[in-house]
Amino acid sequence: DDSISSDSKIIAKRTYNENISNRFYRGHCTRYAAIITPEIFPYIDENTQDRPFGGNANQRYQNAKDAGIPVGQTPRAGALIVYQKGGRYFSYAGHVGRVMKYYPDEGTMVIRDMNYAGKFIVTERREDETNANIVGYIYPPTP
Repeated sequence: DDSISSDSKIIAKRTYNENISNRFYRGHCTRYAAIITPEIFPYIDENTQDRPFGGNANQRYQNAKDAGIPVGQTPRAGALIVYQKGGRYFSYAGHVGRVMKYYPDEGTMVIRDMNYAGKFIVTERREDETNANIVGYIYPPTP
């Protein structure tokens, strides 16, 4: 069912299926986040991505930092958002998505991710920057 209730924070959702090879598990948030963030996970060719760091979603912040990728506590459009394990909506492995828009005056963001609403389902949803489950943000490296 692709219906969205009027009180949902979800703006849009769709089922997603892909053939990109980045060695992350199919249908998981980590795989989709890498696919839509080539600034951090560059494409080697049209179907293969480099993997500068890995780990479960909740390990991404530290693993990116250890790999020399910039991280921080301020949302930015284009950054990956990392959630800790045990979050309200997420599994023991945490969750990761991409910040599509950031509204600093409102303290809100639009996040695009997979698995917030189910396996292989991509959502765009609203998020508050004060959510206590947010570990931090991974920023695309500056050239």
